[in-house]
Amino acid sequence: MATEGVKEIFQDFQVYLENEQKLREDIRQAVLNIEQSAREIMTLLLSVHQQDGIKQTPSICETVSLMFHIIQEKMRSLAELVPANQYYRFNDIWRFVIQRLVFLAAFLTYLQSETLVSRNTVATLIGVKVNREDGFHLDLDDYLQGLLQLASELCFFSGISKCSSKITVLEIRDLNCTEILNKIGMDYCDPAK
Repeated sequence: MATEGVKEIFQDFQVYLENEQKLREDIRQAVLNIEQSAREIMTLLLSVHQQDGIKQTPSICETVSLMFHIIQEKMRSLAELVPANQYYRFNDIWRFVIQRLVFLAAFLTYLQSETLVSRNTVATLIGVKVNREDGFHLDLDDYLQGLLQLASELCFFSGISKCSSKITVLEIRDLNCTEILNKIGMDYCDPAK
């Protein structure tokens, strides 16, 4: 009789492990779908570095803005898979794609308005909440890591701008790169601002 009780316990545990594995696989598949869309956005956004890419910035930004609607749908699908109050149990699966999306949203915002994007704006753009209490949300660390990727990209962008034959137009943009980098530094030290 005692062995049957032990066997029953292990069967229940096996069912639990199988359900856990299935859920993780479903979440991974949802994240892969998001990563594919993020790569498409990245490819399009980075085309501003190509010859005459600066001239195409408005149309690139318009297309990318529309592509974020797809991201929002995919993020909603991901959020539906994650059980209530289990965000941090599974966030290692989607952490890096969220950071990449923050970077993409920040770079898009910079290209559109030469400003630093807020956490609230990024959360809206990618279709998640800001506050942990509201469910699937944009973690502060992921937001800040995405901004650090923006800092790296703006340094590269500034260098490309200096090498461009359109120096007069891009000198203004270069100054704004510096302002944005300084703001990222200040915000990273004090994210409450």
